[in-house]
Parts: sequence; C-alpha cells; structure tokens
Amino acid sequence: MTTSPATSSSAASPFVRKMKRFFLGVLGIILLAIVVTALFLKYADYSEGFRVGTIVKVSKKGFVFKTSEGELNQSFLEGSTDSSATGVATRVWNFTLSTDSGVEEQINHAIEANKKVKAYYKEKYLGLPWVGDTKYIVYKIEEVQ
Repeated sequence: MTTSPATSSSAASPFVRKMKRFFLGVLGIILLAIVVTALFLKYADYSEGFRVGTIVKVSKKGFVFKTSEGELNQSFLEGSTDSSATGVATRVWNFTLSTDSGVEEQINHAIEANKKVKAYYKEKYLGLPWVGDTKYIVYKIEEVQ
C-alpha cells in the first residue's frame, strides 16, 4: 500500500501548527518579559532622599538621547561648630534632571543667585540611556539659607 503525498502533508500539518503556536507563545512571553522589565526599570525606585549643596553645572548630554545632567558640590566642614575642623572638603554628586517638572527653571534660578539648594531625588535600579546618564533623578529643588 502506498501513501499519497496529500495524506503525509495532512499528517504533518497538525504538528507544524503546534510548533508554530509553541514558538509564537515563547516569543510572546519573551516580549512580555522585556516590556515588563523595561517598565519596572523606568518607574520603580530603589530609594529616594535629598542632598544639600551648591549646583556647579547643568548641561545637556548625549548623542541620541539628549538629557539634562548636573553636578552638586556637597561641601562640608564649611560651617562646622567644631573648632578643630578647618578647611573645606568637597564632594561632587552627579545627577540627572527630571523632564516631568519645572526643575530646570528652579536650578537656573539657584545658579544665578548662587544659592545653596536641597535637591530631592529618586534613585533608580539601573540607569537607562533615554532617562539619563545617572541613576539619580532630581525631581524637585528648594533653596536653603
């Protein structure tokens, strides 16, 4: 007894359909995992807090994604009450400006007035290139006396 080509192709057809469905399902799960991971990295915060100091510079950086980056000079021992503490020690903190609020205007005003500021930030789990160069996203600035 011989089998015709139509019979062998109909027998392989359910197997091919199952394999296509399996690979499309795996591809869908992989794409879903990538989207969920990207959303988590964009919106989830590792920590949040504030730092106090003087804004040293703000600049736009990047080839493809232009982001606003800044530096905050956190000087300490400056106004210390301890008489043995003399001199000025500095530490520069790099941050990225949030694009959601009017933070750039607040920072420009603080730079022009040479004011000390309190920079509120959110630390992300990982720095993403379209968000900024650092994991620290400054979303609010307050001038301090």
